[in-house]
Formats: sequence, C-alpha cells, structure tokens
Amino acid sequence: MKFTLFRKIFYSSAKIFHTRTLITTNGHFNRQKIDIGDSVQIERLFTQEDVALFARLTHDDNPIHLNESSAIQRNFAKPIVHGSLINGVISSLIGTKLPGYGSILIEQDLHFPNPLFVGEKFITKVTIADRKRNIYFCQYECLTMDGKKVTEGMAKILFRP
Repeated sequence: MKFTLFRKIFYSSAKIFHTRTLITTNGHFNRQKIDIGDSVQIERLFTQEDVALFARLTHDDNPIHLNESSAIQRNFAKPIVHGSLINGVISSLIGTKLPGYGSILIEQDLHFPNPLFVGEKFITKVTIADRKRNIYFCQYECLTMDGKKVTEGMAKILFRP
C-alpha cells in the first residue's frame, strides 16, 4: 500500500495524512525509508464524553475540564481538554505511524501556549527533525482549525523496529 502526499486515510474516526509517498505495510511507514523531514498528521476532536472518560481513568476531575460554569469562572469560554489527553494523540502518531511500532519515548518537551476547548477540532503534526542511529528526534505541534497553537514540543524516541 502507498500513501501519497496528503492522501486521506480514515482510521479510528480520525483523518490521517502522510506527507511522503512511502511503501507501507498495514498503514505504517516503511522503517528503512524514514528521512528527516518526513511527517504525519491527524485531525481530531474531543467530545465532552471523551474528556469525562479520561477524567475517570486518570482521576483528574478538575472541574475546569468537566463543568462549563467552572471554566467560565476561570476566564475560559468553555471546558478545556486535559493536556495529557492531547499528548496522547502525539504519542499515538509516534508509536503507531512515525517512526511507528517499536518506538519508545525516552524524553519529551511539551508546551501548551493556548487551551484546547472541548469540541474544538485540531490537527496534530509530527515531523522527524533529526536522527542519530536508532534515536529519532520528533518535532510536533497541535493547531486548531483557525490556526491557534495549543501544543508544541519535541520528543526523543528510541526506535527498535
């Protein structure tokens, strides 16, 4: 199977786009052909039900994530998505798409310059910034559909295909 520049691939109700044409197996990059500059991105949206489930699983029931009046009291227009839930999308792309299976996160730098509101669509993009043997350095960012940056950072990945 080949993925062409920004060819839409539907996966778990999210749109995934690859930015290079690479021969893949089961929708994953061919590990022998990963180059600096390769990237993958996904479009997502978290519902209030998603956020509530995450809150239950992690026991992070901060009302700013779950209650509109609590969010408004703290000068947010509506409840905000947990940063760790957003980071889960980044982890998913790294662990399953680029570099893919065999990726182990060993270091991460993560920033949240703006909140992501529940129900707000966003795009997460992961790019291979550098490589030293079996260590990959990934740069990532999450942007809302109107271009607001909600997450950015770098990850150091040990890759054992």
